[in-house]
Amino acid sequence: MTLADVLGKMIDIGVLLGSCIVKFPQVLKIGRARSVVGISEASIVVEGIGYVSTCWYSAMLGYPFGSWGEAAIVSVQCFMMLLMFWFFSEDGLNLRIRFCALFVVALCCVALQLVELSPAVVAAIGLVPSLLFLIARVPQILLNHQQGHTGQLAAATFFLQLAGCLARIFTVMHSMGGDVICLAQHVSSGVLNLILLLQIAKFKKATHAVVSGGLKKQESL
Repeated sequence: MTLADVLGKMIDIGVLLGSCIVKFPQVLKIGRARSVVGISEASIVVEGIGYVSTCWYSAMLGYPFGSWGEAAIVSVQCFMMLLMFWFFSEDGLNLRIRFCALFVVALCCVALQLVELSPAVVAAIGLVPSLLFLIARVPQILLNHQQGHTGQLAAATFFLQLAGCLARIFTVMHSMGGDVICLAQHVSSGVLNLILLLQIAKFKKATHAVVSGGLKKQESL
């Protein structure tokens, strides 16, 4: 076993362990504040679908679980965040439609496992995560820019995701033969996470003022 093999295994283990808590800072912040101010529901949904697509593509190509398992773990955490968003949102959401849509997505995932698809279709589905992560992050980035603060976004979550993307670039080159589709996914996701981290730093003062005002409002009720 070469040094690169050992390093690859260590990175796989580290990323998998880190993925178990990658969304925890965000979940904890939402739970403590009992608020989803500044968080985009569309971003959570699209990101979750993106991670599920990553799992399906990697499993179909027979890549070792250690090289993509964090996607499965983060998918579960995205689902938890989505439920928390629905519970704490003050916008009067139609939960019936949302749960029906969630059920349809689950059926589609099962159907894709049962149907034999051509290599071209598999490759196309493999490109979906890159597109979805772009769609997931852009609404949040635009929302931050429009409102001038980042609300309940947790910097630790995006830092962990950025670190994971950087680590995965190495494992894609080493364990997946430099799969261009997987590489594009991690590079694009890393850039978007970096942009969000920069926004959190830029709007730090404004965010503190907004969040403090929201907590005072809750205490007065």
